[in-house]
This record gives sequence, C-alpha cells and structure tokens, in this order.
Amino acid sequence: YFAAHRAEDQLERLIEHIHRVAPGVPVILDAKRGDIGSTAEQYAREAFERYRADAVTLSPFMGLDSVEPYLAYEGKGAILLCRTSNKGGDDWQMQRLADVPGQPRLFEHLAHLAETQWNRNGQLGLVVGATYP
Repeated sequence: YFAAHRAEDQLERLIEHIHRVAPGVPVILDAKRGDIGSTAEQYAREAFERYRADAVTLSPFMGLDSVEPYLAYEGKGAILLCRTSNKGGDDWQMQRLADVPGQPRLFEHLAHLAETQWNRNGQLGLVVGATYP
C-alpha cells in the first residue's frame, strides 16, 4: 500500500516512530517478497537497512536462495509464507510431494525445512493462517 501511494517516506517515519516510542516491539514488514540473486539482496537491503524492520515476510517458493540474502542480516527475522488461509492456498500448499519420504504436503515440508536445515541462525518464522482449520 505504501509504495502504491508513493508513501515510502511515511513508512520510514512510521517505523522510526515505533522504534522510538516502543523499542521492545518488533516491526514486521509484511512485504511477502520472493526473488533470487541480486534482486533478493536489494529487497533485503530495503527491508533491513532502509526501513530498519526487525523482520520481513517472504514467499519461499523459489527455494532457499530466495531466503538466504535476508539471513545475512544478523538479528533480523525472515517469516516464510507456509500455510495461508486464502482459498487459493490449496492450489500449491496442500499438494503432496511424491519425491519426499512420507509424501508430506508442500506446507508441511516447508515447515520442516524452516525448523531444521534452513534455520541456520534461528532467524526463521512461519506465516500460518489463523482462520484455516
């Protein structure tokens, strides 16, 4: 919303205000970014250097290399879309993975990766739709 209304400066000031008046409250930039390479590096720079967010939401469906640039920022969090509550979430998130032992659903496999091998520095969290049963 901020970018669509050319209000990035207002977003910067809002986050600065939150850090000033409520320093113990983490600021999560709900950006749902998902890209690789230099583009992901720039998005991470935007989230953590420009906006000074404490964490950012990401779409991890391009793989670990779309998440790694965010993990380079020590003390910052990356919150991965895992099991969303929107109707279209079933299109991908509920699919079973035939080449993974036990054939977990995509969201289950992603949760496992986020808990284990991807979560090298304890920086990962998950977006899980609270309205989904």
